[in-house]
Amino acid sequence: WGYGAMTNSYNDMHNSKAMLFIGSNPAEAHPVSLQHIFRAKENGSKMIVIDPRYTRTAAHADHFIQIRPGSDVFAPAALLPLGAACCYSGYALMTRRLGADEDVWTSLFYTGVVGTLVLSCVVPFVWVRPDPTAILLMAMIAAAGTTGQLFLIRAFTAGEAAMLAPYAYFGLIFATFWGLAIFGEWPDLWTIAGAIVISGAGVYVWYRETHRS
Repeated sequence: WGYGAMTNSYNDMHNSKAMLFIGSNPAEAHPVSLQHIFRAKENGSKMIVIDPRYTRTAAHADHFIQIRPGSDVFAPAALLPLGAACCYSGYALMTRRLGADEDVWTSLFYTGVVGTLVLSCVVPFVWVRPDPTAILLMAMIAAAGTTGQLFLIRAFTAGEAAMLAPYAYFGLIFATFWGLAIFGEWPDLWTIAGAIVISGAGVYVWYRETHRS
């Protein structure tokens, strides 16, 4: 927002329903804009600040989320979940868009073909001959994955992606369970708090949109 960053003006903030500030501190960097923020709060807008520091802007926030600072928490592997999230969201929207015109089995077939072609390019570099136990486990994964993919395609075909999005947060529960059962890893307090914030925000948006409709 602001004249120097986007095409909309400060006045547009007065009609906003929520304001999210991630790592920004307009109370010190843009004092003039702070007056418009206060005006928006008077009109009922909620102010959310996400920052490792408790800034002057955070002092006026309705909700302050303090993230753990430090560059040591970042690793190149952290880009993989981001890429997976982008691919999944794109897949969900495309499945929903094509679901009205394509059969469920057609979508399932092309999903499997694309996955097979992409992974086949990687297999030669990491190939290890599987033993009978590994083959059995691979067959079980294929059966479970195919069934889950079929249900997923059917769900996105029948319902809106935004309506189905909160159900994806069940993955947090399963990830915690399998991490504890297989790897003996228990999420720390901050991981649990972050998961609650993310899932709670998604469920709230789902409830609000469903209630409005």
